[in-house]
Amino acid sequence: MTPYDIYKKWEADLSYVAPEEFGVMMAKTSRAITACEDVFDAHGPNTDAGAEAVEVLQKLRAFEKELRLRRES
Repeated sequence: MTPYDIYKKWEADLSYVAPEEFGVMMAKTSRAITACEDVFDAHGPNTDAGAEAVEVLQKLRAFEKELRLRRES
């Protein structure tokens, strides 16, 4: 599974979660981040998969940060 596939699956999974379900969204986001980190660790930064992983990780971590801020509000 490529990082883009992981991201698309994560997006699809979140589309079925109610906006107030922070715990579920955090769990799904955490799993997606771990999966992308595994891809990056397996392929390294100088490959297409590694570059995709970096791009997807940035998006996922930005969402995770936004989610944490919304939960604290």
